[in-house]
Amino acid sequence: MGTVLQRKLAIFVITVGALLRLRQLLAIRSLWCDETMLAMNLYAKSFQELMFSPLDFDQLAPVGYLVLGKLSVILFGPNELGFRMPAFIFGVCSLPLAYLLGRSAFKSAWSALCFTSLIALSPILVYYSNEVKPYELDAFFALLNLYAYQCYCADKLRPWALWAIGAASLLFSFPACFVLAAIGALEFLRNIRQGKRQPAIHAAVISSCWLITFAAIYAVFIRGSHNSDYMQDYWQSGFMPHAPGQAIPWLGESLLGLSHLSLFQDRPNGLKSSLDWFNWSNLTALTLIAIGLACGFRSKQRPLVAIALAAAIMIGASAVELYPFRNRMLLGLTPLVYLALTSGLDYCLCAPRKTLRWVGIAYSSALLGLLALSAAWTAIRPTQHQDIKAVMAYIQAHAEPGDQIAVSRWSYLTYFYYSPVYELSNPPDIKVRSYPEAKQFMAEQAPSGRIWFLFSVRPGQGARFIDELTSKDAQQLARQDAQGASCFLLEFSPSASHAANRPPSPAIPNL
Repeated sequence: MGTVLQRKLAIFVITVGALLRLRQLLAIRSLWCDETMLAMNLYAKSFQELMFSPLDFDQLAPVGYLVLGKLSVILFGPNELGFRMPAFIFGVCSLPLAYLLGRSAFKSAWSALCFTSLIALSPILVYYSNEVKPYELDAFFALLNLYAYQCYCADKLRPWALWAIGAASLLFSFPACFVLAAIGALEFLRNIRQGKRQPAIHAAVISSCWLITFAAIYAVFIRGSHNSDYMQDYWQSGFMPHAPGQAIPWLGESLLGLSHLSLFQDRPNGLKSSLDWFNWSNLTALTLIAIGLACGFRSKQRPLVAIALAAAIMIGASAVELYPFRNRMLLGLTPLVYLALTSGLDYCLCAPRKTLRWVGIAYSSALLGLLALSAAWTAIRPTQHQDIKAVMAYIQAHAEPGDQIAVSRWSYLTYFYYSPVYELSNPPDIKVRSYPEAKQFMAEQAPSGRIWFLFSVRPGQGARFIDELTSKDAQQLARQDAQGASCFLLEFSPSASHAANRPPSPAIPNL
């Protein structure tokens, strides 16, 4: 492929990826509950509080991301754009970085373009480029550290520069420590095997400096901020069981989850295994990833070997409950999937047999074609996760004087943030439990008159709660559904609330 054509195609792919991310950013989708919990910290806390004090709502984020997030809120305002701008910037910057890594890692120029295209069109990376969370930075700094390692091995980067890049990444990404541990171990062992004493000492010194940097960051910014029993329970399914009979199925499920996250997922999902992980397309993808890993290990491709070792270290950390190996916590490992898939392609394109080259072209065309279709659909209809703004706008348009508003506990903070925009009561009149039961609600609240119920987390569970209420205590007057959110207007009669508070009848004695 000619150099000029290659550069034009690379610019085209990077531009498409940037436009996809910009399209999502300008859609200004509703904040959802996880985003709001971190956004409220960025808005309400000072720089000093963000850096040195535990965050509210059981949140935890790298100190570098918190500083950038606060600066963004100051520059762009406490709105969706201001909260999401850091993730967007790093998401766009990951595109040229992916191309540079691809050019240094693969023999074929087409393979480098394919790798860049996988990053550009990835549904999950497009989504998290517009999220008030630091996960997009995990992918960026994984790419950056792998590229820095490639440059170091090619004598294009001095040892102090490699250390500086790694140390900076520890300020912005928690899983960067796993990638750096893998790079340090590989570089030390490589030089020991080749009998290169001085480079081995350099690798040991760099690794030691990274360890000291991580310990300092942990002691100053992290220690004391992660001891939440709730979050420990929340991520429990991401920790590897110790019993072999449970660990092996867990590992298989987790690898399927990583494949699904990297290629098919376009929004946050639950932590437990999903049926989507076991469909034929994801099983086929995992098989191709395994083949690509074998090709990459055979050709001793350093970035792939390094991030594969990082994944193994992360699995070990999950076994001792230090880091969950599930879902969005694995966004920093998505380059592993894309590198593996591209390694298989590179092997085919560089094979002497013409048949394998045609197989590689067909394989890459099919893979990129599917991702391009998904990206085009997302560009036409940007992703919504919990569209609370749509249902709040409906309440604003149809509410009457005297109406009350009841909000589920999980939706409360997001409602609190948006209520001034829609001129709704702040705080809401009634707060509904996380797992509501109709009988308990009637006993605690004794509701009467018209009440709007709003659910933006687990709306299906909210709908069942409403069905229980309307079966005997209330009449449903209106309902509005949006993506991941619903609202219901119910009218309660005074007799229903009186019945809920009526003391139980005395037992009739046996005659």
